[in-house]
Amino acid sequence: MRESGHVDRYKNLRVNYIDHHNPDLVLFAVDGSETHRVDLTRLSSTQSIHKLCQLLGLKEVCRDENSDCSTWSRQGECERNADYMATACRKSCKLCGAEAEVKEEPACRDQNKKECPYWATMGECDTNPTFMNDHCPRSCGLCPADEADAAPVHDEL
Repeated sequence: MRESGHVDRYKNLRVNYIDHHNPDLVLFAVDGSETHRVDLTRLSSTQSIHKLCQLLGLKEVCRDENSDCSTWSRQGECERNADYMATACRKSCKLCGAEAEVKEEPACRDQNKKECPYWATMGECDTNPTFMNDHCPRSCGLCPADEADAAPVHDEL
């Protein structure tokens, strides 16, 4: 579930990762009090976790994670490479739920989550804009405001 295209598939979902043997999904009320705790080890697949999120009423945001998804879809990759495409190219493979909010543009995120922020602090957004704009748009401040502000939190505790 840590890969992009999973957690960020739902609006208003904030995730804190805690590295331990028993992963839980914890739901909080607006006041911050815990309302439910679900033992995720009991779910058999990533698809089960997505189904649970939808049953809990989280609204799906459906989009492609890559700008090449529509091309790959036309080339038959939705069938040939179904596992990857079901996560990375949900919109192009027509896998959006009926109630999903469909986004036309691919997600705005850094391709290298560890190095992009560092490169940006070193001035690479200005010195090497072609590479950085394509590979590190979030770190260079190029994401639309709604995506930059609503990015899910991924803490490693």
